[in-house]
This record gives sequence, C-alpha cells and structure tokens, in this order.
Amino acid sequence: MCGADCLGFFDFELWVLAFAYDGSRRVDYVTTVENVHQSTTLRDELTFLTIRFDCRGTEVTCTGPLERADTIKGW
Repeated sequence: MCGADCLGFFDFELWVLAFAYDGSRRVDYVTTVENVHQSTTLRDELTFLTIRFDCRGTEVTCTGPLERADTIKGW
C-alpha cells in the first residue's frame, strides 16, 4: 500500500449528517470519524486530521466550534 518513501498510512470514514428543522431555516450538522485504520509503522502524531466548516454569507449565522484538529487517537 505504501511506496519506498511512505512513512505509513491511515484511512477512515468521514460522515457529515445535516438535520433541517421543519418550518425554520435552521440546519444542524454532526460530523463523525469512524472505522479508522492506521498502519503499525505510522506514529500517532503523523495522523493529524483537520475538519473545518466555512460559514459565509450575510444571512448565515454559525454557532459553536467550526473546526476541530487532532490526531486519529484524539478523535
């Protein structure tokens, strides 16, 4: 799976679920990282994953954290 210069690998499933509320213009999002597989040769600090939501527009209001960054172990 890795070439000669490869330090290791990790793969995962990223799920983003959106929940809309009937009668309002509100949508909530839930993000999960599941089924993580990390090669035994890869150090944990090299598995850094960042997920970021952009909140743009004059009619959009975002609350809560819009970004999370951590190693796979931290997720």
